Amino acid sequence: ELALRRFIQLTSGHRWDKAETDLEHYCLFDEKDLERTVEEALACGENNIIAMDCEWHGDHPQNEGAYLRTIQFSWAHKKAAAIILRDAGGKPRFKHYKRIIKDGKVCRTMEMTTEGAEKTVIRLMNKLLAKNRACGHFFTADLEWLIPFGLDIRERFEAPDTWQEAKEKGGLDTALMAHAVDETGDFTLTGQALRYTQAPRYDVPVSVWKEQYCRENKIKVSQLEGYGECPDEVLYPYACYDADVTRRIAIEHMKNLDKDKFGNNCWEAFWISQRAVLAVLEIKLVGIPVDFNRIDELTSLYMAEKDALYEKIRDWSNWYEKDKDGKMTNAINLNSPNQIRELLFGEKFNGKRTPDGSILRLRPPAAKTLNIVPLLTTEKRPRRWADLTPEEQMENTASTDKMVLGMMFHSAEKLECMENGKRVQKNYKDIISWIRDYRYISQILKSVLRPPKVDEKNELITDEDDNWEYEGGLAGA
Repeated sequence: ELALRRFIQLTSGHRWDKAETDLEHYCLFDEKDLERTVEEALACGENNIIAMDCEWHGDHPQNEGAYLRTIQFSWAHKKAAAIILRDAGGKPRFKHYKRIIKDGKVCRTMEMTTEGAEKTVIRLMNKLLAKNRACGHFFTADLEWLIPFGLDIRERFEAPDTWQEAKEKGGLDTALMAHAVDETGDFTLTGQALRYTQAPRYDVPVSVWKEQYCRENKIKVSQLEGYGECPDEVLYPYACYDADVTRRIAIEHMKNLDKDKFGNNCWEAFWISQRAVLAVLEIKLVGIPVDFNRIDELTSLYMAEKDALYEKIRDWSNWYEKDKDGKMTNAINLNSPNQIRELLFGEKFNGKRTPDGSILRLRPPAAKTLNIVPLLTTEKRPRRWADLTPEEQMENTASTDKMVLGMMFHSAEKLECMENGKRVQKNYKDIISWIRDYRYISQILKSVLRPPKVDEKNELITDEDDNWEYEGGLAGA
């Protein structure tokens, strides 16, 4: 469908592969620029819709070193402006006229300063939004930064009392509009822009910068904390376009919500989601109470249990060797899919081969394996191992995921295994339960109860309150 839409645009003379030439995008660096733009938006705005977006640095506004860098808005087709609050690196940039008290009145001087400039931004943006509808894409993420900044526009973004009013009143989250129209679509801003607008891929320079910056600083793109270091010439055009295309998408979906491709009116579906937005925002702003002592206790218990399970599996399988000093070496690695497969199914199905295609044994000479007959493949649509020919079995990988381990546990007292070339039934309930529980606890410690930080001596790192420090998970979120 997307390709067909793009083809139609090309045959109509719209070159989405080239830069647009009729844009009115502005960067606003001071009160004079913002005041003039707000007046223009109030006089020439279309549909009473103000699309907004923000760029920031940091995971959350309350984090140390976090700051809001730009606030951008669009008031008409292809018209947008970015309020430049801070330069790359966080230095304040936006200036306003300095005020003084003269004859008991507040008077504006001709001198400009960055000090207290956020109050002017808040005042003028509230003026712009006083009688307009706030619009954004996954806008709760932006509101999380706008509200601490002092621009609380929740009233302009909340849903109206009834769905019949939603077309003319209330806030508009374009991601929720898109979901109401096509619940299986691509809800990213890029995906929506490519499908419903003629905007080019304006995000490419930012993507290139992110990859280059992360490569130079030896971090993953997922670890990038924001756009604090993004160069002005890269960030500002991107920021303006974000607000611009958000508004274009909203205008398109206003029509789509009247009648989707099946002829259905989708305004009620959108309104139901929009009505819940402020509750979701409150969750983001408030978070949940965390008992750090309980988290530390649970983390210790889970780590101890994981270590105990590892020792049981290692000792049961005898998967280790000892050097001349009696020190244990070559112990089983339960994070290795190939070693897990060999433990469960034997070397024939461990997924490792020598360069000439021969089977490669991974375990030490004295180590044992369960030699269970595999159950499923690892394909996107798993097939039953029993349905494969011997040739197909050698070409496919046996699954060891949580579903397979659960299936094995439920039939663990009579598992089909190979012994001397024959199929026999064996009771492996203990070892299967250990492997299953080890995998489950590992996942808990990876996503929810991440282990605390340790130093180079493997000692726990504590903060000024003598609490353990966490990089992520429930305690480190």
